[in-house]
Amino acid sequence: MIHSFKYAKEKIGQVGEVIKTSRSLAQVTDLSGAVLGEGVSFENGEHGMVSRLDKDSAEVMVFSQLPVPIGEKVARTGEMLKISVGEGMLGDTFDALGHISGGEKDPSTHTANMPLESTAPGIDQRAEITQFLSTGTTVVDLVMPLGQGQRELVLGDQKTGKTHFVLQTVIAQAKLGVVCVLGLIGKEKSEIKRIEQLLESTGVRDKCIIIAEPARSTASRLTMVPFTAMTVAEYWKGQGQDSLVILDDLSHHAVRYREMKLLGDAFPGRDSYPNDIFYLHARLLERAGNFMVKDKPVSITCLPVLSTVDGDISGYIETNIMSMTDGHLFFDQNLFFDGVRPAVNVFLSVTRVGRQTQTKLAKQVSQTILTIMTEYGELKRFLRFGAELTDKVKESIRLAHGVREMFKQTGKVSILPDVQIYLVGYLWSGKWDGMQAEELASKIQDSKELLKQVSNVVKDSKDFSSLVTTIKKQKKIS
Repeated sequence: MIHSFKYAKEKIGQVGEVIKTSRSLAQVTDLSGAVLGEGVSFENGEHGMVSRLDKDSAEVMVFSQLPVPIGEKVARTGEMLKISVGEGMLGDTFDALGHISGGEKDPSTHTANMPLESTAPGIDQRAEITQFLSTGTTVVDLVMPLGQGQRELVLGDQKTGKTHFVLQTVIAQAKLGVVCVLGLIGKEKSEIKRIEQLLESTGVRDKCIIIAEPARSTASRLTMVPFTAMTVAEYWKGQGQDSLVILDDLSHHAVRYREMKLLGDAFPGRDSYPNDIFYLHARLLERAGNFMVKDKPVSITCLPVLSTVDGDISGYIETNIMSMTDGHLFFDQNLFFDGVRPAVNVFLSVTRVGRQTQTKLAKQVSQTILTIMTEYGELKRFLRFGAELTDKVKESIRLAHGVREMFKQTGKVSILPDVQIYLVGYLWSGKWDGMQAEELASKIQDSKELLKQVSNVVKDSKDFSSLVTTIKKQKKIS
């Protein structure tokens, strides 16, 4: 929501003039009272935001697709740049300014105007992360668990399954009633449409809000997408509702911000990025977390996505965002080409607060799996000896192969956390080789009715029933 030029001129009375322009920026004179982040209105109906203040002029981010002409009049609005948010946003797609794509529908009959930029809550308003966040992906839920309110970076080379993973997480969380906000930065229109259709086909579209700017949008609009997505999540936080924010992806966001700042003659630093790129992402990601709202913990979980080049995770933007988040999931290109999907490299991934949300049983399973996979890396060189291997080594190799097969999820099946534990138990028992895990899990949608249709996949459904009973009773897997 930005006021019109006529309204702003009459209310504030301070009008400037464009003296220099580019596609994303304009240099404006006579705005001496302007403040950083303030919205401005152009006489031709376009809008912008003050991004820098100089001695005799102000730099304004322009949100129009075409450059504003030199000599265009600009009026201050006297307010920070705001968007209209409300319950009516659920199930729709919006641009960076909160306007619905392809129409002028108002987000809701009951809307709130919220600033895109806000100060991150202090430590006194935050709560400990104690609730487990289910992604529906076995390798993440068991080995690299996430908590509600965690900020977990998802990074890897292009086309290694990062977007597939975050969409699967969205589907799993939306089915649990969590509001999901997807900030799609610089995606092709066909890709945005495909994501909309996926959410529709899985029945979670009414729990999702998409904030998207296609690749052909200006750098200024693309820069605002993650801030708009976070503002929408903060609205739901105020309503006492947990939310999940996906920012896909911040590497493209950083490149377009660099483009815009270089056009504004900002001093180029490392890799030509402006010196405020760290602050840009830090003030964004610090707005996520677990907060106390009316004596009740409410979470904003954030999964920013980054694209690496040739698996290099030591780049400037990558290391910046790693230092801001509570861990990262690294999608390895080599694993992807080896047929391991999702291609999460558990040895190069980190989760700092997720493990404290796991149950005692899940922690035990996680530690055992990591031990088996570590041992397998050392035992691979002995595989050529075949029959000469000891029974203990053979069993370790069998379990490692089974775990690797069990972790493969190529479709859209979300595996419930309880079911993941039971599948591990069945693999441990020696009755199952880890194959067809997705097929088995797809038949177990309710953990209270685990045995329905299981006999089509497992060798002995009665044996599986006995295993489930034992795990529930002993709370451990021996």
